Amino acid sequence: ALQMANSILARDPDNHPVEFARATVLLNWGRFQEATVAFRIAETRGEPDSATRVEMGWAAFHAGQRDLALAWLKKAVAQAPTAKSHFALAVVQQSAGAGEDAQRNFEQSLALDASEYDAHIMTGGNLLDLNQPMAAEQHFRSAIAMDAGKASGWLNLGVALDRQDRHDDSEAAF
Repeated sequence: ALQMANSILARDPDNHPVEFARATVLLNWGRFQEATVAFRIAETRGEPDSATRVEMGWAAFHAGQRDLALAWLKKAVAQAPTAKSHFALAVVQQSAGAGEDAQRNFEQSLALDASEYDAHIMTGGNLLDLNQPMAAEQHFRSAIAMDAGKASGWLNLGVALDRQDRHDDSEAAF
């Protein structure tokens, strides 16, 4: 796919849909720095849709460019406020220490799609950061109800219970 995109761009360097596709391939391959550069180039040639902006944000975030990730993800949410755009923005906001802002976006993400396991786990984690272990517990229980086989739900539930001084319950969850 990358070779095909490069070939097309060699003939038509202003083909922004192919440039966005090329950047997405780089992102999917874990080549975050290159993907971010490719997304920047593509953005100068054409307007991305919201889903592509979310990919742009993830690339920048994983490339260590949190401010750029925040800018792209805020544009994604403004363009199309989807569960995925709110979730991505919330993750980056949480990593930046903006827990209250992150919580609003986690809640929006879940309001749009409450079936996402990871959204419940990350929302609960953010609530723990905000010292709200009882609210966090509910999100971890929701995640466990979706998939009791994943250790992350049980581990995080144990932490939330421990922070409520419910040590016996916490030990059982661990």
